[in-house]
Amino acid sequence: MKQRFLWLALGVFAVGCFMGTPVWADSHEAAEQTAEATEETMPEAAGPIDINTADAASLQTLPGIGETKAAAIIAHREANGPFATVDDLQNVTGIGEKTLEKLKEKITVGASE
Repeated sequence: MKQRFLWLALGVFAVGCFMGTPVWADSHEAAEQTAEATEETMPEAAGPIDINTADAASLQTLPGIGETKAAAIIAHREANGPFATVDDLQNVTGIGEKTLEKLKEKITVGASE
């Protein structure tokens, strides 16, 4: 019985190793890798995107903006009105200084800026 359990445990461990991700890997690390891969495959926008009028699909073409952050931008815009400046994007949950710095050259708030 012990030998059967040992072989089973060894088999599970071996499968985990062969899959490329250790069985004990941090799920956060795996999520980051998935996010990076998604970000790399998203096409980049041709010109600045107006964050006051862009739909979710357009916002997701921006670096660091996925489905969740795009939805948060739209929800914030609908609840609080249009963004006055691109810096106001930091008022959206999940968008900090680093993300804003990546976005500044790629976004606009239309004619008001």
